[in-house]
Amino acid sequence: MPDDATGQGPDGARAPGGEGAEHGGTLHGVREWLTRLPRPVRVPLVVVTGCTLLLAGTAMLVLPGPGLLVMFAGVAVLSAEFPWAGRLVVRIRLLVRRVWVPVRRWLGRER
Repeated sequence: MPDDATGQGPDGARAPGGEGAEHGGTLHGVREWLTRLPRPVRVPLVVVTGCTLLLAGTAMLVLPGPGLLVMFAGVAVLSAEFPWAGRLVVRIRLLVRRVWVPVRRWLGRER
């Protein structure tokens, strides 16, 4: 979790995507709430929630449901505590933007 004074987590890692406050909205509020929890409660909560979302998303790849979206949510939850997941979230966002921007332009031309 990023420290408010330094913008760094407990292991010195920077917040994913730059400054922690730039995310704003619900994600920032959840991160603030998690920061107030003691570490022995926070880590298992993040791990169980993130892994549950990853497993549910994996199941939704073959069952009806938004599997990739739920899997992304699981990685985003894990990024609250693990730097590797934060880096993965940044890479996924870049990939989605790289794909979505041309699709949005194409859809704009079709209308």
